Amino acid sequence: MRKPLLKPLNKYEKETLLPVIVKCLSRHIGKENAITNHHMCEKLVDKGYDIKETRMRKIIHYIRDNWLIGCLIASGKGYHVTKDKQEMMDYIDTLRGRVEAIEAIIRALLEQLAVMPEETTSAP
Repeated sequence: MRKPLLKPLNKYEKETLLPVIVKCLSRHIGKENAITNHHMCEKLVDKGYDIKETRMRKIIHYIRDNWLIGCLIASGKGYHVTKDKQEMMDYIDTLRGRVEAIEAIIRALLEQLAVMPEETTSAP
Protein backbone atom coordinates (compact mmCIF):
# COMPACT_ATOMS: atom_id res chain seq x y z
CA MET A 1 0.00 0.00 0.00
CA ARG A 2 1.39 3.41 -1.00
CA LYS A 3 1.71 6.19 1.51
CA PRO A 4 -0.35 9.31 0.83
CA LEU A 5 1.52 11.96 -1.17
CA LEU A 6 1.42 14.42 1.69
CA LYS A 7 0.72 14.05 5.38
CA PRO A 8 -2.62 15.80 5.88
CA LEU A 9 -2.67 19.12 7.66
CA ASN A 10 -3.22 18.73 11.36
CA LYS A 11 -5.82 20.72 13.30
CA TYR A 12 -3.33 23.45 14.31
CA GLU A 13 -2.11 23.87 10.73
CA LYS A 14 -5.61 23.94 9.27
CA GLU A 15 -7.35 26.09 11.87
CA THR A 16 -4.56 28.37 13.10
CA LEU A 17 -1.77 28.62 10.51
CA LEU A 18 -3.74 28.27 7.27
CA PRO A 19 -5.84 31.45 7.65
CA VAL A 20 -2.76 33.50 8.60
CA ILE A 21 -0.71 32.15 5.67
CA VAL A 22 -3.57 32.69 3.19
CA LYS A 23 -3.91 36.30 4.37
CA CYS A 24 -0.15 36.85 4.09
CA LEU A 25 0.29 35.29 0.65
CA SER A 26 -2.79 37.03 -0.76
CA ARG A 27 -0.98 40.36 -0.32
CA HIS A 28 2.10 39.27 -2.28
CA ILE A 29 0.94 40.16 -5.78
CA GLY A 30 3.59 40.32 -8.51
CA LYS A 31 7.07 38.82 -8.57
CA GLU A 32 8.53 42.04 -7.16
CA ASN A 33 6.54 41.28 -3.98
CA ALA A 34 7.51 37.60 -3.66
CA ILE A 35 8.13 36.18 -0.19
CA THR A 36 10.25 33.15 0.60
CA ASN A 37 9.21 30.16 2.64
CA HIS A 38 12.06 30.88 5.05
CA HIS A 39 11.03 34.52 5.53
CA MET A 40 7.38 33.57 6.15
CA CYS A 41 8.42 30.98 8.72
CA GLU A 42 10.72 33.46 10.48
CA LYS A 43 7.94 36.07 10.67
CA LEU A 44 5.43 33.53 12.00
CA VAL A 45 7.84 32.13 14.58
CA ASP A 46 8.62 35.71 15.71
CA LYS A 47 4.88 36.16 16.29
CA GLY A 48 4.71 32.98 18.40
CA TYR A 49 3.50 30.47 15.81
CA ASP A 50 4.98 26.98 15.57
CA ILE A 51 5.94 26.30 11.94
CA LYS A 52 8.80 24.63 10.06
CA GLU A 53 9.67 25.16 6.39
CA THR A 54 8.68 21.60 5.40
CA ARG A 55 5.20 22.03 6.84
CA MET A 56 4.93 25.50 5.25
CA ARG A 57 5.44 23.85 1.84
CA LYS A 58 2.68 21.37 2.65
CA ILE A 59 0.35 24.18 3.70
CA ILE A 60 1.13 26.05 0.48
CA HIS A 61 0.41 22.85 -1.47
CA TYR A 62 -2.95 22.66 0.33
CA ILE A 63 -3.68 26.31 -0.51
CA ARG A 64 -2.98 25.72 -4.20
CA ASP A 65 -4.75 22.37 -4.43
CA ASN A 66 -7.88 23.77 -2.79
CA TRP A 67 -7.89 27.05 -4.76
CA LEU A 68 -7.68 29.15 -1.59
CA ILE A 69 -5.48 31.60 -3.51
CA GLY A 70 -5.65 31.61 -7.29
CA CYS A 71 -2.52 31.83 -9.44
CA LEU A 72 -0.09 31.36 -6.54
CA ILE A 73 3.27 30.56 -8.11
CA ALA A 74 6.89 30.42 -7.00
CA SER A 75 10.23 31.57 -8.27
CA GLY A 76 13.74 31.81 -6.91
CA LYS A 77 12.55 34.94 -5.10
CA GLY A 78 9.68 33.19 -3.34
CA TYR A 79 5.91 32.82 -3.62
CA HIS A 80 3.64 35.37 -5.19
CA VAL A 81 0.29 35.75 -6.90
CA THR A 82 0.51 36.44 -10.62
CA LYS A 83 -1.97 38.15 -12.88
CA ASP A 84 0.23 37.52 -15.93
CA LYS A 85 -0.88 34.59 -18.12
CA GLN A 86 2.56 34.17 -19.69
CA GLU A 87 4.19 34.02 -16.27
CA MET A 88 1.64 31.38 -15.27
CA MET A 89 2.38 29.33 -18.41
CA ASP A 90 6.12 29.61 -17.81
CA TYR A 91 5.65 28.34 -14.27
CA ILE A 92 3.52 25.44 -15.47
CA ASP A 93 6.28 24.56 -17.96
CA THR A 94 8.81 24.63 -15.11
CA LEU A 95 6.64 22.26 -13.08
CA ARG A 96 6.28 19.92 -16.06
CA GLY A 97 10.07 19.89 -16.39
CA ARG A 98 10.38 18.89 -12.73
CA VAL A 99 7.86 16.10 -13.23
CA GLU A 100 9.85 14.79 -16.21
CA ALA A 101 13.10 14.93 -14.21
CA ILE A 102 11.53 13.02 -11.31
CA GLU A 103 10.07 10.43 -13.70
CA ALA A 104 13.55 9.93 -15.22
CA ILE A 105 14.98 9.25 -11.76
CA ILE A 106 12.16 6.80 -10.99
CA ARG A 107 12.83 4.92 -14.25
CA ALA A 108 16.55 4.73 -13.49
CA LEU A 109 15.94 3.51 -9.94
CA LEU A 110 13.45 0.89 -11.15
CA GLU A 111 16.03 -0.38 -13.65
CA GLN A 112 18.63 -0.53 -10.87
CA LEU A 113 16.16 -2.34 -8.62
CA ALA A 114 15.52 -4.92 -11.33
CA VAL A 115 19.21 -5.90 -11.46
CA MET A 116 19.85 -5.63 -7.72
CA PRO A 117 20.90 -8.92 -6.12
CA GLU A 118 18.20 -10.57 -3.98
CA GLU A 119 20.20 -10.53 -0.76
CA THR A 120 21.39 -7.02 0.00
CA THR A 121 22.17 -5.35 3.27
CA SER A 122 22.07 -1.68 3.98
CA ALA A 123 25.25 0.02 5.05
CA PRO A 124 25.28 0.85 8.78
